[in-house]
Amino acid sequence: VGVNLGYSRLTRGARKILDLEASLGINIPWAICFEYREGGSFADVQDFSRLITAGKAHGIYSYFFTCDVSAIPVLLSLSSAHRDCAFVLFAKPGPLPLEMVEQLYGAANLMACLNGSDVHFLHNATQLKARKLLYSAYAPYNDETAAFAGSEEDLRRVLQSESVFLIWVAERGCSHEAREEMYAQTLSIRKGQMYPVFVMDFFADLRYIDHVISEQS
Repeated sequence: VGVNLGYSRLTRGARKILDLEASLGINIPWAICFEYREGGSFADVQDFSRLITAGKAHGIYSYFFTCDVSAIPVLLSLSSAHRDCAFVLFAKPGPLPLEMVEQLYGAANLMACLNGSDVHFLHNATQLKARKLLYSAYAPYNDETAAFAGSEEDLRRVLQSESVFLIWVAERGCSHEAREEMYAQTLSIRKGQMYPVFVMDFFADLRYIDHVISEQS
């Protein structure tokens, strides 16, 4: 995943985006986010694959999915068909069945991101770690919880899991003020870098990267 985000997205993908933005006069995002719901209008693997193929034609090589673990076979098919892309699964709370963990083995361009507040979090992380799979933690926040996000207790759980990233994700309806507060806290933690985990704010950092890459952002 790291190689794909670094090479495909930030070199080849960035050049293509800049060229198309200059010629077409439009803004092109560097990543696309999906919320997958089984049985929804894009439940078919081929529908997703066509969207990704179209995305790559515009320089987009990073794809984020929020879904439950039942969608892992869909993501595995996509990651296999599009090995030059990076896929990140934000798994909804729930146990990660062993058969799903086994299926993830060998999917080098797919990273599972686990909900850090889920009661199954540490068990799920342990299963992924035992099989030497890349995984991270995410933590949703809103206006009421932003002030308490990043507490010592939350960080201890993430550190115990040995996650690569801790990604804070603003929930729908979260105010601009709460998002700004959370991002300031994120930057403060990164500046000090006291913990062996890289902390991100999902939407704020995606927007920042977009600004760095795209002159039209």
